[in-house]
Amino acid sequence: MAALADSLLEHVPEEVYLNSEEFEYDEYLDGVVIQKAVPHKKHGRLVVFLAALIEQSEYGGAVEVRSKLGPRHYRLPDLAVAPKKEWATGAGYPEKPYFLCIEILSSRKDFKSTVEKCHLYHVWGVPHCWIFDPEAETAWQYDSGAEVIKMTELSAGSLRLSVARIFSIFHE
Repeated sequence: MAALADSLLEHVPEEVYLNSEEFEYDEYLDGVVIQKAVPHKKHGRLVVFLAALIEQSEYGGAVEVRSKLGPRHYRLPDLAVAPKKEWATGAGYPEKPYFLCIEILSSRKDFKSTVEKCHLYHVWGVPHCWIFDPEAETAWQYDSGAEVIKMTELSAGSLRLSVARIFSIFHE
């Protein structure tokens, strides 16, 4: 299972998952609710900063949007990125793959399960996935060949961000 580091609750019907406030910030895979970790201070600060940087481009971001990756499969990327015009339309749970998904490691979200999650995004059709470790101030890019590459500059289409600039927020 892709989220072994997270807490699991099994045998939950999809309609209960979708209609219960209890599971509002949890993920779901074939009847199993995957409880996401509560973000720590660095995680929260990093996702806000990344969203602000991305908003300066032709892309826009949304934090922890419940996304339908397939039948009975919902995930909440830490930050989902798509062209701004795509955020202006539609309601409900996005079923169209994003341009980029960003995941941030935490004490309860390990690297291996996060890479597996990036693989699921890629299978869904997301071409780019970035992983950040705020404690080690390191970033990786998951590419279409299922390789995870440590980066000093991240790129996705015309979007380019310096890893040093991103982590400078922890030193200002």
